Amino acid sequence: MKALFLVMIYTVKLCVMKSIYRYIAIYIIALVTAGCTGIDMEMTLPEIELMARMEAGDDTKTSLSGLEGDRYYPLWSEGDEIAVYADNDNEPSRYRLTAGAGTTVASFKGNRSGEKYMALYPFDMAGTKADGKVSVVLPATQDYVPDSFGADAYPMLATGLKDSALEFYNLCSILKITIVGQCVVRAITLSSRGSELLSGSALAYLDSDGKPSLDFQKGSNSLTLNCNGAEVIDQKDFYIVIPAQNYEKGVEITVDAYTESITKIISSSLLFERSQIRHLKNLTVKLKTDQSFIAKERNALIAIYNSLGGDGWVDNENWCTDKHVSDWANVYTDEEGATKASFVIRFA
Repeated sequence: MKALFLVMIYTVKLCVMKSIYRYIAIYIIALVTAGCTGIDMEMTLPEIELMARMEAGDDTKTSLSGLEGDRYYPLWSEGDEIAVYADNDNEPSRYRLTAGAGTTVASFKGNRSGEKYMALYPFDMAGTKADGKVSVVLPATQDYVPDSFGADAYPMLATGLKDSALEFYNLCSILKITIVGQCVVRAITLSSRGSELLSGSALAYLDSDGKPSLDFQKGSNSLTLNCNGAEVIDQKDFYIVIPAQNYEKGVEITVDAYTESITKIISSSLLFERSQIRHLKNLTVKLKTDQSFIAKERNALIAIYNSLGGDGWVDNENWCTDKHVSDWANVYTDEEGATKASFVIRFA
């Protein structure tokens, strides 16, 4: 019995020791894991600098520098961001412009490194990459930019190696429309009269000849330039980003000027090549709308603003600016752009 009892005690001690060793091992693993996690959290990946160059001699860019010698010169802009795919990455990494704004060659910095790169501008337009093709979405609505175009609607594709610059190629064209007269423009809608798509999801890639291509997957045959009440005194140019392709049956353009709408149709075939600003003479739209009543209402609202201490209103966004009165905070207009009888004022 005594021998059996001793054996039982030894067995119990052995089991206890094994449990202690197990707990010690688990504790050590936990410490190591926690230590590694802490190190990972504190580590900061080194920044990688990539040079980005616009293709030489293009007529388009992320911002327009002004017409010089009948050409628009390409420039990078402050705040530009590109989507970078390193090696076999399927998801993009964000690289931000750090130098070179206002020039054709700029540097971008990010954290993803590789031997071979593919990149798309702008970052917010980029999707996943598969089989050397990047998914992009061309917006159905673009925002009017004075003397330029919305950079967020204008994709560019680039490739490059670790020790070389990213060579960016423009994927779209720019349609320049001149509106002559005196009016306030709410929006301009462009539609293809055939089956060509103007907005929607597409794939961007370089073909076997190294030329940039944009293939639509699905989308719409129209897009709208939101002009936010841009005022035309004598004449003004408006720029719309459109896919580079042949519009076999032409295009249709509708200008919404609040008090009236005018539509212009070009039924002949139109070829728009990528990296091109095209100004068609027969796309000049003439409007003779009398906007004097809008000017009177604007002046009346400004008088109310000044007499009621508008600077102290809770929301006075856009008041007394050049924007159309419909864009002034809490001012409501009818379909013709005239101010309705009432509007809301909230004091601080």
